Amino acid sequence: MSYVPLAPKKRVESSAATPRATIIDWPLQNGLRALCDPPIPVLASVTPVTRPGSQPQMPKLDELPVEIAALVASFLEPQPCYAGPLLLRHLLALRCASRSCKDAVRRAPQCREKDNHYYLGGSSESIAAMGRVFGGGCRSLAFGGLKSEECVSALQSFVTRTKGQLRYLNYVGPVAHLCPMSALLEMCRASPLLTDLRVHGSPGSIISAANLDDFASAVSIACPLLETVWLQRPRSPAEDYLWRFPRAKSIDLSRYLSDSGGPICYDNVELTLRSCVNAVEIEFAEITVTSQLVDLIVAAPVASRLKSLNFSDDAMCSPELILRLAGGLEALSDLQFPYYFDGGSQFFRSLVLARPGIVNLNLAFCCIDHEGLKIICEGLRLEHLDLSYNEIRLAGSLAIEAIVESPCAQTLRSIDICYLPFAPEELLQLVRGCPKLATLEWEAPKDLDFPHCSPIQDGPAVDAINALLKSRGGEAIAFFDEYGPKVRPPGH
Repeated sequence: MSYVPLAPKKRVESSAATPRATIIDWPLQNGLRALCDPPIPVLASVTPVTRPGSQPQMPKLDELPVEIAALVASFLEPQPCYAGPLLLRHLLALRCASRSCKDAVRRAPQCREKDNHYYLGGSSESIAAMGRVFGGGCRSLAFGGLKSEECVSALQSFVTRTKGQLRYLNYVGPVAHLCPMSALLEMCRASPLLTDLRVHGSPGSIISAANLDDFASAVSIACPLLETVWLQRPRSPAEDYLWRFPRAKSIDLSRYLSDSGGPICYDNVELTLRSCVNAVEIEFAEITVTSQLVDLIVAAPVASRLKSLNFSDDAMCSPELILRLAGGLEALSDLQFPYYFDGGSQFFRSLVLARPGIVNLNLAFCCIDHEGLKIICEGLRLEHLDLSYNEIRLAGSLAIEAIVESPCAQTLRSIDICYLPFAPEELLQLVRGCPKLATLEWEAPKDLDFPHCSPIQDGPAVDAINALLKSRGGEAIAFFDEYGPKVRPPGH
């Protein structure tokens, strides 16, 4: 195929029979303008110069069937969600390369539905242009930074162009008042297949305590398949609106947005526990768990389905109440402890007796010694263990031996021991002693007294660790970032 690159500008060899090509520079805004009507004339057609004795030229991009061009676009490199829509840029590049590929660009997002996540902001013109080309294939949409009512209108038009296929809708911007609740509700009504809705911001910016229940009720009718709902609220979702969404997967008792602790609204929590019969996890954050709350949870019908129990951030729960929850949740297999939890050896003995089916244990930021670790590894058949950011008393060969000499060594598949003072030789002993271990998360402590790994002395152990991890389908880890350029190891 013969073509003219988009940048930098170059002279194109032409003849009387060769139409001139208009070349543009390649910033993203030019790609966006190329989508607007009327389109900018870019590379409408470039006919190669045929020299005597030369081989027949390959077809030009705009001569390919639209289905094939769309398939080519579907294989373009995706982009991590945190860095912006690189896939979108590639599709815009395809559009800029040939005006006649506009239909191919429209089809391409539908060929790769799992990657079709778009973030919208900026001008109303750019939002409208994106909607015209990519709206039909969009399944996941985040928006924020809307600057005018015209932007809100363009956003609503974008959602309409998804033809009801949107699954994820997320408001992430700081200027919430520019997207009124009525507009957000209309977008929800245009998305009956929505399973995940998130509206971030301080309480009252879009949704207030006065209209929260009305909004939640209307959304639950418009989007009956919602499984994850995060709305602005004065208390936790389970206390304020979650009972409106019976397909919710998590009983969320997180009070992240609460200005004042206030008493727990037990009646609404009980209503949520009765309504959300499909939940598989329960989460506590910024809340003090009480005996009455535990009684409601373990007595609810959904208790037999709850597999995950998570305490995060400033959740407060006594060891006795954690044991009551563990004993009352028959399906419990995943447990995350509150930060700075210190239950002692007797607590862990009681835990493995109360719920021996736990396979995922998160003790990050907790306080546990070698004896407690040994009790856990002897009593549970763990597949994942998180000991990161633990106290300095859990380190060295004794901690490694507590794991590799227990039945847990035969089942462990991943472990996080970041910022614990282990030497590479000890980590190698761990990886060798756990034949299924494929994921090892470790970084050296940020302590000046901890000796840094030496590429000369520790290189053989590091190579052996990474070879074992890769042979089990895992990824190599970097030990020597502080030496020279920060380059990840081969195969990382």
